[in-house]
Amino acid sequence: MSEKKSNFPTTQKVKEGASALKTGFDEYVYRPKARQRLAKARLMSAIQAQPLLDLKEMTCGQIEKIVGIGLRNDWQQDGFQDWMLNRHEYDEKLELLFSLALDGAEQILQNTDPKAQSARVQMIKIVAELANKMPARWQQSDPVKDTLNSLNQQEIEDLLGKHGLQLKITAKTEQETVDVTPENK
Repeated sequence: MSEKKSNFPTTQKVKEGASALKTGFDEYVYRPKARQRLAKARLMSAIQAQPLLDLKEMTCGQIEKIVGIGLRNDWQQDGFQDWMLNRHEYDEKLELLFSLALDGAEQILQNTDPKAQSARVQMIKIVAELANKMPARWQQSDPVKDTLNSLNQQEIEDLLGKHGLQLKITAKTEQETVDVTPENK
């Protein structure tokens, strides 16, 4: 009797894949220390209101004055300056992580092992929502809003009148204001 091979990767294969993924990720992403992250956060906060400032022209000393943290030794490390002076690092990292997440989603969807079906079903739902193939829960229609949007002005005035409210529309130069006030009887 032959043993049926599973499409589900072994623990060893998962560890090898994770190691390769980390190695690939580390090739593209500088791994800062906590102190360096604090320095970058302070720098980005300080220059946020100055989008035209060219960070590449700033010296290590100027940046140290802004952030209040010594960076001379860090400045010489491979990748540090590029990381520190990159205004778009957060967006780039998110895009990279999203790309890796999509690769992981693809692996889950291609897994035919019966033990992985729950994960597959969840991933199908997530991918469908991300691809706008399934309406998001918060985008479902609201029956009250739909009803109100379908009413004309007279029907709205009648509805408000039943509750003792009056609709007054007064035109202004380029704006229109709507005043809903209790009816004076």
